Amino acid sequence: MTGINLPYNIRYALKYNEGMITKEDMVVLCNKKFEDVALYLVLKGLNHEVKTQKSFLEEVVKTFNNGHEMGDVLLEYVGEMKAETVLGTKLAQISRIGFEKIRNIFFNGADYLYQNNHSPILTAYSASLGLIPFLEHMPDEKETILILPSYFDTHEMCGYTFMKKSSKLSVDFLRDTDDLSHLIKPTFVDETIRDGKTMEIVVDFWNKKGWPKIVEGRYISNVFGHEEIRGIPLYSLQHTS
Repeated sequence: MTGINLPYNIRYALKYNEGMITKEDMVVLCNKKFEDVALYLVLKGLNHEVKTQKSFLEEVVKTFNNGHEMGDVLLEYVGEMKAETVLGTKLAQISRIGFEKIRNIFFNGADYLYQNNHSPILTAYSASLGLIPFLEHMPDEKETILILPSYFDTHEMCGYTFMKKSSKLSVDFLRDTDDLSHLIKPTFVDETIRDGKTMEIVVDFWNKKGWPKIVEGRYISNVFGHEEIRGIPLYSLQHTS
């Protein structure tokens, strides 16, 4: 996505339609150039459609295992969405930073965290913008979690866990009854930290479940310069030394 602007209809929606992206708008994003963005929007658009959302991620994982592009999968699940629009104001923010820059930060950050034996936990839908780089970089016998606050206390699941064994990826629900004691150096990864409320909610939920202590949080953008949240130190995902 080097030097690429969002398609005109997406830019128009962000500027004149209060950031609401329609299903018709999303179709133009379902290709290799914008697959990170399309995955984020489809995943968010399937919020609370639990069975369909999991099916979508299973198909995404299949594209990795088969070496295929995911454009057709993205198109199929745009059609499956019950929601006619998705709030996409996040796209305006990341377009100012640059899509290629963000993807490279996620890619290099994933490499650093895996190489240093961290267990990455992508927090909320915005962090799913980094899901593709994290899945691409995941070594065998590793696990990456996508935790979704929108499901807290409303479903038996609270996100998804991705695993890789014998070079094959798989995905399953993250359930709030799961035993995560095997996780080593669990690390929250977020795209943007503003007032820190989302991460506070996630930290409180995580601690309430008695899961392993979070060792640190990582971000791409830290709007107000938080140094810690709930006692968890925060570092830039670009800081890899």
